Amino acid sequence: MSYLNECFSNFKDGVSDGVLIGVKSDSNRNYYYKLGYDFGITLYCELNEEQGENNEKTNNWTRTYKS
Repeated sequence: MSYLNECFSNFKDGVSDGVLIGVKSDSNRNYYYKLGYDFGITLYCELNEEQGENNEKTNNWTRTYKS
C-alpha cells in the first residue's frame, strides 16, 4: 500500500470511529487516524446539534397545532 493510501485509510478509520463509535482505538495511534477521529467527533457533535434544533422546531409545531 502506498504511503498516501495508508494515510487516507487511517484518516477514514478515525472518522468512522469518531462518528459511529465515539471511542478512540487504542491500537491505532497514527497521526492521520487522530486527525480523522477529531474530525469525526466534530461531525458527530454538529449533527447532534442540528438534529436537536430540528426536533425543537417539530415539537414546537406539534404543540402549537395539535390542540
